[in-house]
Amino acid sequence: MKTAGQILKEDRVKKEISLNDVARETKIRKPYLVALEKDDYQSLPSIATIKGFIRNYTQFLGLEPERVLAVFKRDYRRTQEQKSVFPPRVDLNKQFKWTPK
Repeated sequence: MKTAGQILKEDRVKKEISLNDVARETKIRKPYLVALEKDDYQSLPSIATIKGFIRNYTQFLGLEPERVLAVFKRDYRRTQEQKSVFPPRVDLNKQFKWTPK
């Protein structure tokens, strides 16, 4: 399964468009475009902003925004589920012991 970033990057490369051209036309800064293509959502401001970036980027490339947004939502949900796992519980009794003193 391809990610949203892979879809965007493959189509951009296939059409021989540079990231600078995309940044100039869409008004999205280049570091954000790089983060989108790498699926690095933590480097981007908010989920609403990410959705707007994806919509503008896909429209510029001539792709269907809803299809790419659906792929993004699937991937983003997975990354959020992985983050929600709690770290292993630390046994406080092993770290602190009462003594008679």
